Amino acid sequence: MHTEWVCFRMDSFLLSRVTMKNLSFIWMAMLLMPAACIEIPDLAVPPETLPGSDAGTGPQEQEPIGIQWVSPVEGATVGSIVRFQIQLTGPAPDSVELLVDGTAVATLEEPFVLDWDTQSISEGPHAFVIRARQGVQEFLSTPRQLMTDRTKPRMVAQAPLNDASEVSSLATVEATFSEALDPTTVNEQSVQLMVETTRLEAAVLLSGDGRTLTLNPTSPLPVNQRVRVVIADTVADFAGNKLDSASLDWSWLVPTHLHLGAPLTAFPGRSHIESASYGMGADLRPIVAWTDAGEETLKVYVRRWSGSSWEALGTPMSSGRVTNAYQCALQVDVDGKLTVVWFENMNFKDYEWFVRRWNGQSFEPLGPTLTPVVQGASVMDWRLAQGAHPYLTLASLEAGDGWQRIYVRQWRDGTWGQLGAGIELRANSIVDSFSMDVDGQGYPLVVLREQIGGIPSNTAMRWTGTAWQDIGSTLSGRSTALSFDASNAPLVATLDTLTGKPRTLLQKWTGGAWEPWGGALEALPGVDSTTVASVKLDTQGRPVVALHGVTGNDLNRSGKGQVRRWNGTQWEALGGILNPSPGMIPYSRPMLGMVSDDEPLLTWIEMPPPVYSVGGRVHVYRLNH
Repeated sequence: MHTEWVCFRMDSFLLSRVTMKNLSFIWMAMLLMPAACIEIPDLAVPPETLPGSDAGTGPQEQEPIGIQWVSPVEGATVGSIVRFQIQLTGPAPDSVELLVDGTAVATLEEPFVLDWDTQSISEGPHAFVIRARQGVQEFLSTPRQLMTDRTKPRMVAQAPLNDASEVSSLATVEATFSEALDPTTVNEQSVQLMVETTRLEAAVLLSGDGRTLTLNPTSPLPVNQRVRVVIADTVADFAGNKLDSASLDWSWLVPTHLHLGAPLTAFPGRSHIESASYGMGADLRPIVAWTDAGEETLKVYVRRWSGSSWEALGTPMSSGRVTNAYQCALQVDVDGKLTVVWFENMNFKDYEWFVRRWNGQSFEPLGPTLTPVVQGASVMDWRLAQGAHPYLTLASLEAGDGWQRIYVRQWRDGTWGQLGAGIELRANSIVDSFSMDVDGQGYPLVVLREQIGGIPSNTAMRWTGTAWQDIGSTLSGRSTALSFDASNAPLVATLDTLTGKPRTLLQKWTGGAWEPWGGALEALPGVDSTTVASVKLDTQGRPVVALHGVTGNDLNRSGKGQVRRWNGTQWEALGGILNPSPGMIPYSRPMLGMVSDDEPLLTWIEMPPPVYSVGGRVHVYRLNH
């Protein structure tokens, strides 16, 4: 090594162990010091640090090692496994290590890519540094602050709920997650709306914060189907954590009908519902009356649909005697006047009907309490009708020793009056069907079927204004419901077996005979028998019927319903099959109502099996569309 002697003055500054990186700095220092003579060796000038290098600050007696981060980027969120990738410049290192919060945790081998398991550190923020060693020297990268997240995102809210049984065909499909999802993993392939193996077209949207997933179907969801959302296991959060497996699939039922408000009961969980009646107010909003008892006698309850919920009309009604209000019926006239009638008896005698009319604030008596026409007679059955006119009509099937008659009374001019003589039935006959309705003039029609020795015969008696006219000679089958068309022609729904198998027909009185109106109604699928439970006319005068099908004949029997309309050439379904709510069975036939735009409503009583169990409710259904 070549040596030069330089004289200058020296103090403790030059005794420092600080390495001079620059000769000009040394010469400047010598000029500023008192003279002295020392031996100065030739100094090699190390190369400048490469621009952009993350080289550390170790001893620089030789060319430094530059450390460049490739991945992950600063501030990234990493999961259970994180890939570290770096690039080195300068001489080859003896070793390269990963430091977490200052502690070496792993070694990187060439080509300096490491998939590292984060299980040894806690979740949350940490400082990551790469350290390269060469001999006694070490070089450090700039630190990278990374957020460690090993928790799988999970679904914390969903609409519809998983296994929901009553979902609108227009429902919004939405899920909220515990943390943001990576939007690059969410698309119409990774998130799909399905019915069995068929995919439903739907737009897949992820909210700005990444936590809310929305599916917008391009058309209403199919009814009477189970719809499900299927999420692929490629959907993950920003750390790469895949969804919790419980969040990958959820499903719900889209029924053909939805409840109109909550099912009706006065004693949730312990009600005993004996009967229900249904009518439409002048505002085309439904009204329901039913008899209900919890731990007391049966009373009559009335609710009216407000447009958003069922509101109570008046207080529960009964005679106040220690007996039950076994049956109830309601009627609403064209002016919107609501009348409720219920029936009581004491020990199968002392039969009485109580009539109450709604005055806008409460129910008040309408006339005196009614008793059988024949004193001491037994009441076997009864019907109430009114129609659009104000003439409330009550028909009672009364029986005594060796006789049976039907008496019809009508409320006119503030009093109850009997219409003609009693309609005589055959002695000891069995009445297996009994219907009554009134036409637009207030004239009633009574239709029934009797059997003696298994041989049936029909009776159809129409009030002419002065007497009863028998028009039943050509009526076939067992009547199940009746009504009138716009011209006051009677309509009777029947179930007959003239063709050797049951046929459900709607028959119309033409003035001289009963003739089918429309073809036979196709039976409901999967039932033992199908009958017409109700008949109405829509605003265009077309007949609309509520069908009732029964399955089984024991105490666990169930049933179905459906609405159909005659369009002039065939019976068309208005909605699909009505099934009872899960875990319930129908106790009554469906009652039909028509709201605005000829929208049908179906009402029946449902209860837990077996029949006659407590816990029944009145259910009002609308179409799901």
